[in-house]
Amino acid sequence: MPIIQNGRVVDKGCFKSETELQSAIANNPQILFKETEPKVFLVKREVILPSAGRLDILLVDENGVPVAVEVKMSKNIQSRREVVAQVFDYAADLNDLTIDELDDLVGQSLQEILINPEKNINNWRTCGANLRSGNLRIVIAVDGCNDNLTRIVSYMNAHSDIDVRLVEIHKYDNGGVLVPNIVVGGSEENSNGSQPKINITQIALLNTVADAFNSIESQFKAIGTTKRYRVIRNRWPDPIHYEWMLYAKKISIEFHIENKTFKSITDVIRRFDNHNINEEKIEFEPNWNRGLGRIRLFMSLDTPVDEIILNTREFINLTFNDIDCAVQRT
Repeated sequence: MPIIQNGRVVDKGCFKSETELQSAIANNPQILFKETEPKVFLVKREVILPSAGRLDILLVDENGVPVAVEVKMSKNIQSRREVVAQVFDYAADLNDLTIDELDDLVGQSLQEILINPEKNINNWRTCGANLRSGNLRIVIAVDGCNDNLTRIVSYMNAHSDIDVRLVEIHKYDNGGVLVPNIVVGGSEENSNGSQPKINITQIALLNTVADAFNSIESQFKAIGTTKRYRVIRNRWPDPIHYEWMLYAKKISIEFHIENKTFKSITDVIRRFDNHNINEEKIEFEPNWNRGLGRIRLFMSLDTPVDEIILNTREFINLTFNDIDCAVQRT
């Protein structure tokens, strides 16, 4: 289909390099998304992640959802397996970072975007929570794609908890006109930046569990309105807390350490690995959040609410005293 601008047909061109394509996207990041989706902002190009290496472009949307963009020229695309491995490596690395650590990697530009007192914007903590829960987007941006790449990205988008999309960018009028084609992803159901696998029924379960817990607990209080998790607060500092987390097919009760100030608590929670609570085992993840670690107990989504509450209270009762002693020593 010809492109007409100011009454004339403009010629279609080709991107000469990945650098040119990357620059076009960095200067026009909204081109990767529909008009109905949240506004996105450029954080930085060529971000060096701790394990995954160089990320071509990092964006963040107005709701504090990070967006990792991998730029590929069609003539240079590696095997689809390599592309899949690379984008999931980005996701894993971002999930391991705290908001402060990521901001250090990008020269504090994330903070400049997320905190704007003049516009009454402060999504700093929200972005941190999104990183922690793995609520992010992956975009593979190309100048052209084949059926094999489309098929594999479609499968990734349908069968993972991460919003993965494939976008073609076409160049016209020597780059004066850019035309996007969202090949995979970008459906209205996840246009708000939330992860597609969390549905209304699961959110209702999370709300019901939080309300039931708050009605019988005085020492702890479930707070928040996010779709994927609820933090359980007490008198501890914010970076250490319990929380419920929703996954595609499960709900979990977890304890998180989200600041290296409390690194000493890692060895304390390690002791609870493989401990049984009502025939479910506690899992210790030593590599989570750059080695700070977390413990969690999974339950199926069809677990009755009263049983989720029971398991939650037993999880807290089992772990609280040891953790609290460690907090007092910190």
